Amino acid sequence: MEEKRILKYAVGMDVSHGDIKCNICSIDSTQRVKVVRSRKFANGLSGFRELEAWSSKYAIGSKIETVYLMEATGVYYEGAAHFLYEKGLRVSVIVPNRAKRFAQSLGLRSKTDAIDAYGLAQMAVQMTLEPWKPFSDQHNELIKLTRYHTSLQEAKTMVSNQLHAQNHSGRPSKFVASKLEVRVALLEKDLKACKAEIKKLISKDKELERKVKMISDSIHGVGFMTVITIVCETNGFLNFSNSRQLTSFSGYDVIENQSGKRNGKTRISKAGNKYIRRALYFPALNATKIDGPLKKFYDRIFHRHFIFKKANVAVQRKLLCLIYTLWTNDQPYDMEYHETQMPISQESSFQANEKLKVKKAAKSVKKSSPQGATLDESQLAEAPGILFSVPET
Repeated sequence: MEEKRILKYAVGMDVSHGDIKCNICSIDSTQRVKVVRSRKFANGLSGFRELEAWSSKYAIGSKIETVYLMEATGVYYEGAAHFLYEKGLRVSVIVPNRAKRFAQSLGLRSKTDAIDAYGLAQMAVQMTLEPWKPFSDQHNELIKLTRYHTSLQEAKTMVSNQLHAQNHSGRPSKFVASKLEVRVALLEKDLKACKAEIKKLISKDKELERKVKMISDSIHGVGFMTVITIVCETNGFLNFSNSRQLTSFSGYDVIENQSGKRNGKTRISKAGNKYIRRALYFPALNATKIDGPLKKFYDRIFHRHFIFKKANVAVQRKLLCLIYTLWTNDQPYDMEYHETQMPISQESSFQANEKLKVKKAAKSVKKSSPQGATLDESQLAEAPGILFSVPET
């Protein structure tokens, strides 16, 4: 009988503001997972040192691969992740939603810090996870500045709406209106200062500055802050090999709900970076106001469902993939590219699909009509689901 040998150790870490619950699991050559030890540490430098010594005693000391896994819970995990990474240890960080789904697959119905640490340890020991790498100092400063700029913009919008409501009410309060005006002015001042600091920091990297300016100047509706926000949130697209990974990271991946004859609602997951989706909302609106490929794409989607939000989200996703392509190819956007690459006689897939629907409707109407009767436009117009006003693409 083959002797059991340990193949891998994993340390699951449930990180909160005050402490870290840890659980060490091992997996042997028979694929059996065993809990080795569990303990709680303070979320601080002294706790990190105790954690390293404790895990070295039970896992690392055996010179077998050990993985430290934690969830990206706000900013509380960053201190432990940076400490372990600087010690040369293998660290992985996952989104909380992914850890939750894995815990459910294990049948863990209760939720406590200790159970979460156990689920993370089980996940790390059974799966091959991508190692975590910290951002550079410049990127770390940029991402904090862009997120602060977003929060300032949201605060300004909220206060401006309050001021508008106050000025247009039946009996406005001069005191409240004056205070709101002061807050709006202060927020505008902070927004200008924050944007100036971002530009100052970017100017230190001439290549980054050139590529951001190239993309923001070539795409209508996409400004400087939109591009730099997306570049910061994706770390310059370094960890993405295709657009599908990028759309999934941003929460634009499509979730279908279909079983048998039932077709449920199709939506995007939103299980991704909210700052990217927030940054692309207004650029998607602006990009569809000028005649070009993006407007034609919007019209095609809108006339398929007549749902504004779905068409706008489709344009957001299109813009994200476009920015990714331009960044990786280091090329400005050319609005005439598709027209020059496609023959004039070639019809769009949307037009072809609509013509196919018309033919099918004609057949169904012909079957239900008296034999030998001819079909006119009024009969076809009554057929359900047919759209005759096909936009040019």
